[in-house]
Amino acid sequence: MSTIKFEYTAYEVTLRVAMGQATTVSFDGGGNWEEAKLITSEDSVFLVPGGFSLVTDSALVKGASGQIIAVAPPLDFDIQRSHDIDYLNEMVFSFRTRISDKTVFYHYLRSLLLSMDKSSKFYLGVLSVLAFRVAEDPASRAQVGLEIVRIRADLISRKPRAPLDPVALRWWISSGANIVPLAEFYQLRSSAQEIAKDIYEMRDESVRARIVYWNTTSAMLLYAFLLYGEGRIGEASEVFLSTFTICQRGLSEIFSSSNKNILSQYPDCTALVEIGRNAFAAHAVLSGGNFAPGSTAEYPVDLEGYYIDFVGAVRRHDESFPPKLGYFIDLKDRLNKEKANLFDSFGAKGADQ
Repeated sequence: MSTIKFEYTAYEVTLRVAMGQATTVSFDGGGNWEEAKLITSEDSVFLVPGGFSLVTDSALVKGASGQIIAVAPPLDFDIQRSHDIDYLNEMVFSFRTRISDKTVFYHYLRSLLLSMDKSSKFYLGVLSVLAFRVAEDPASRAQVGLEIVRIRADLISRKPRAPLDPVALRWWISSGANIVPLAEFYQLRSSAQEIAKDIYEMRDESVRARIVYWNTTSAMLLYAFLLYGEGRIGEASEVFLSTFTICQRGLSEIFSSSNKNILSQYPDCTALVEIGRNAFAAHAVLSGGNFAPGSTAEYPVDLEGYYIDFVGAVRRHDESFPPKLGYFIDLKDRLNKEKANLFDSFGAKGADQ
């Protein structure tokens, strides 16, 4: 067993060195030397700083005699292949070939964010996958979570004027949709709304890449809830209806014999149905008298018994994450109460007649 090794917890990385091998360690090439945060009878443990890349940076271990040992980066990634889709699929995007340990994978992605060529179309893909890992433990990973919200929000002002190509579009939408609920968790509501609004305004571009429908409508549903929370009822109703329309279009395009990926995109169809139903129900409630009971044979009964929820928009995240989104929970509770009041008022009018 190695006497010098990196170890990983949910939110930090440490370097464990056998007793007698190190008095101090440098993580910046010798500029600064750190003392151990913990010393036992067997070894010394050094805290690895957040700015240290586990894929490109080497640590320097200095012994009592002044001898220095270089410790190579513990994780593997070829920065020169930042634009290579096959390589990125193998190392980051494919469940079958990437690092299987979720904790180690989180720190791996964090290091890619530091070291990867940011001009790569797949940089936002790394950001997107990292958002999932942050949401597994958003409180203890808040430093990274706050940073990826900032990065994603800042990119909006620098978005190219020309339409994004399908690859860039996929990761632009995906990263935004995954980060919107994180922004809300960290109470960065203006960032959440800015990112979600940007995706809403790009909704018609989803026709150029079927794979983005799920994420597009997820961001749109959350944007509508945020508008509702601000009391912008007319705008919220419009976005809810637009979300339903995009879900409807996505289903027709995905569930088609012309789609070569129809079998693998079955989960997309399930998600679009869930998101679309909730969006339409929310629109109906906010439309009020325009959907009065009795206007159709079945619709009012369906609406009265339907529970409106936002969870379909965050279902891709770890199952422990949605219950932590208190503001969205409050908004959907308010909307369901408004639905109940709507039907109570209709019932009262009927009784008066």
